[in-house]
Amino acid sequence: MLTCRDPGPAAHKTVKTVYVVANTDSVELFLNGKSLGINSKPENGFVFAFPDVAFVPGNLRALGIDAACGCSAELTTAGPPVAIRPHFDVAPQGYRPMGRRGIHRFEVVDAKATLPDR
Repeated sequence: MLTCRDPGPAAHKTVKTVYVVANTDSVELFLNGKSLGINSKPENGFVFAFPDVAFVPGNLRALGIDAACGCSAELTTAGPPVAIRPHFDVAPQGYRPMGRRGIHRFEVVDAKATLPDR
């Protein structure tokens, strides 16, 4: 599981450890196509840590490396927010005004209607 969120104007000041969970021998992490290194020493057997990764808008890609197979996961940051999309989710039993059978949900999207990765 990867996490990546756009913190807004302070983007260049955000530095975090990125954790990648994989059942491979090692993991290579890429930020906008540039390798940030290979980790072959997981914590707890499956958690690969990449410390001091500075936030930069774009793509974050983890590549699992194993003798038998490989895997990858990629996250893309959303652009600046431009709209809020309201939704009303109705429970399977249908809408009941006082029965709390629905949930109001709002999504903040960019110009391409992209949602931030969670």
